[in-house]
Amino acid sequence: VHFEPIEFDQVIQAMPRFPAAPIFVYGHIFMPHDADRHPDCSERPSMSVGQEASLEGNPEPYLDTIRCVNRQVRRMLPRLLAADPTAIVIFQSDHGFVMKRKPFRDWSETEINRRYGNLYAVRLPERCRAMVSDGTTPVNTFRIVFACLERRPADLLPDQSYAYWYHQQEPPTLLRKY
Repeated sequence: VHFEPIEFDQVIQAMPRFPAAPIFVYGHIFMPHDADRHPDCSERPSMSVGQEASLEGNPEPYLDTIRCVNRQVRRMLPRLLAADPTAIVIFQSDHGFVMKRKPFRDWSETEINRRYGNLYAVRLPERCRAMVSDGTTPVNTFRIVFACLERRPADLLPDQSYAYWYHQQEPPTLLRKY
């Protein structure tokens, strides 16, 4: 499968005018995975191509790409909130930067944090904000959102981080419980 690069501004411009009814929009931004942007969002050669690629020795290309994404989010978010001041907004990433492929049992606490100390930001109505804690993981995102919308307590799963390499034969490895 091949995906063409798309910027936040392109997404916002391409969105149709939605009716006044509540809507759900999901977008997966692939950009940080390839560490292929400068902070000003101009392109650079990809720094993390392939399963074995690693940015451990020099995370700067990944950080620069995150700076680009942040610039785009800062431009897009005010427009989204102007269109719907009551919007529930979720920004979450699936993982941090690519690390060398090695057995998970050999990962240090620093490596776990680099891989899983990732973006998780939620904008909820005031009445629902206590449902999110510093240890909330993405597994509970929609449990919290739906509980908020339904005005009930959230039925949360344990907040845990697992690791799994593509094509791995053994079950996922539990790295951390929060």
